[in-house]
Amino acid sequence: MVSEITLNMIVGPFNEPFIAASIASIAPLCSELVLVDTAPGENPNRAEMERTGARIIDLPRKEPFSFAEARNAALEASTTDWIMKFDADEIFHVKHLTRLWQCTQDTKASAIEISFWHHFLHPDLYRIDNNKKCTLIRRNKVHWDGLVHENSSIKGEILKVHDIHFNHYGYVKPQKEVHQRWRLYSSLGGGPDNIDDIPEEGFLDDMYHHPEVLYFKDEHPPHVVPLLKEMFRDFGHFKKPEK
Repeated sequence: MVSEITLNMIVGPFNEPFIAASIASIAPLCSELVLVDTAPGENPNRAEMERTGARIIDLPRKEPFSFAEARNAALEASTTDWIMKFDADEIFHVKHLTRLWQCTQDTKASAIEISFWHHFLHPDLYRIDNNKKCTLIRRNKVHWDGLVHENSSIKGEILKVHDIHFNHYGYVKPQKEVHQRWRLYSSLGGGPDNIDDIPEEGFLDDMYHHPEVLYFKDEHPPHVVPLLKEMFRDFGHFKKPEK
């Protein structure tokens, strides 16, 4: 499948176990890959980034660090009309690729908004998330603003296609690693003010019994299944801990 779409992804100093599966899942849709390394020289994911064959933009961190600056750097390095904004913990299912690509051919919209499944603590669980993401955006119709959880200024119509989903695995990793990311967010005004009072281990355990956290009944993207089986011996057979 050949299309005029560029993958934009920023990758920082945190361990990203899903990065290879993430890029592989969306690469068939893209004619170029642009990754921004926001921790050059100390990025534990660098070797994996280089194996993708992507163009890598080094962006040394400034204080305060700006996610929007990194997004805009990826944007400026891209040459196609459409931009696929994707994170290293997000994975697309192959069954949706053709439909998503077709959407870019059939619309004059500036962006395409799709839904996602937000996995918590274990891949067999997900949280109902009413947020949607403008994942595909025309390059000349967007500019990123803000430090953390960057906002987009999109000019024009947004096409909403909510029967297409991707899987977000950002919280399917040791809670200590999630806490490290929250610490960065907090330093930029995008996380809890009392982050230093929150323990690194077990701080998300309440999510096991949150009323919006349900068992995932759909199928995981095939690119990530081998990794999930390796990470979780009870994958597909998970039982919630007792209260």
